[in-house]
Amino acid sequence: MSLLQWPPNILCLNPVDYAIWGNLQERIYRTRIRDVDHLVERLVEEWPIFDHEIISSTVTQWQARLRAGVKADRGHFEDFAGH
Repeated sequence: MSLLQWPPNILCLNPVDYAIWGNLQERIYRTRIRDVDHLVERLVEEWPIFDHEIISSTVTQWQARLRAGVKADRGHFEDFAGH
């Protein structure tokens, strides 16, 4: 595969960026983070109580997002609603 065929890093196609991290980040930053060690501590605290249904629904939606990206042919599809 040439570099031109490799898909770009598009946030709306990366499940971690468009769904998971935003939700987790909201919970983590309810507490003022002092340093990197504290950030790691907060991540370790929040991950087990994170709603993993968010992950499941995000993964389920991912294939449809990929199809929308192909259909948009490098155009915008930021208003993607899951279909």
